[in-house]
Amino acid sequence: MVAARDDYRKFSELLDLIQLLCRPMAGLTYDEIANVMHCSRKTAERTIRFLSERFGEALVKTPDPINTKQYRLRLEMPDDLPPEYINANDMLGLNAAVNRIKNEDIRKNLESLEYKLNRMIQVKKSIRELNDMEAMILSRTNTAAPYPHIKTNESVLTTLQYAVIAFTKVIVTYEYREGKSERYTICPLGFLYGHNNNYLVAYKDGDKKTIRTYILAQLSDIELTNKQFNPGRFDINKYANESFGMYHSDNGPFDVEWLASADVSDAIQRYNFHPTQQFIKNKDGTITIKMRADGFYEMSWYLFQWQGKIKPVAPKLLVDTYYELLNNIVKNSKK
Repeated sequence: MVAARDDYRKFSELLDLIQLLCRPMAGLTYDEIANVMHCSRKTAERTIRFLSERFGEALVKTPDPINTKQYRLRLEMPDDLPPEYINANDMLGLNAAVNRIKNEDIRKNLESLEYKLNRMIQVKKSIRELNDMEAMILSRTNTAAPYPHIKTNESVLTTLQYAVIAFTKVIVTYEYREGKSERYTICPLGFLYGHNNNYLVAYKDGDKKTIRTYILAQLSDIELTNKQFNPGRFDINKYANESFGMYHSDNGPFDVEWLASADVSDAIQRYNFHPTQQFIKNKDGTITIKMRADGFYEMSWYLFQWQGKIKPVAPKLLVDTYYELLNNIVKNSKK
């Protein structure tokens, strides 16, 4: 039984490694591979030789952009999976097996394996989609509108981008708005780009449950470590969709309700306010807008643009925030 568990652990670590090597624009050094596999440098080199025999030219070796004395390895998978690769029938069979297993420990192991295999397939698809998107992005632009000039140190951003892709911990200095600063180790998960600021999504080392956003312009003295972290099942898109803007409170997201007056009922149906939005037409011509989101300050600032044609209804905290900010605007404008 112990040998079987060791074999499963080794297979699971190998899948983790392949998934990391497949990430777009990523790649790992031999030392980072040793950390993922929990093995020595020599074992990491043997593992890469094994993968090289299986994947051939798809396993690419390139100089590290930060430390040119070492190399990074990544897998550039072809558009079509090879015949011996995982197919839909394999995944259906595995899913059926998972549903039939009654032993909780075994079922959890198989569910983890199923998730990793699905992620490998999704990552491969995302590489092809990124290539297709590049040409389309270059052919688009935005309308002119006033916006703040957000300054971010280029070297800071480059290091953080690498850390996000390679799941590497960094030591940073963060300056708070009141002029205080703090230095600590964080695990960077991704970026959120907003109208007024750009943010790094991360959690402090040792506190994985508390994910926070850090204003990029207030991060400095970035020190890249040689320690990696496991991001788990964190999804930056899911995280972003849980708020209206970027703010996440401890108790959010919430069930939110707005009410739009009848004279803007046609106009608002052209808007995508939030990925979870629902429009409900009322008998009096008004429209109720429902969503599951957080960020009541951002919502209030946005609703002001509608000059009272869209008002917050629920929850009470959103309504109170809206009218508190509105009263402050009126009070300050009279000074």
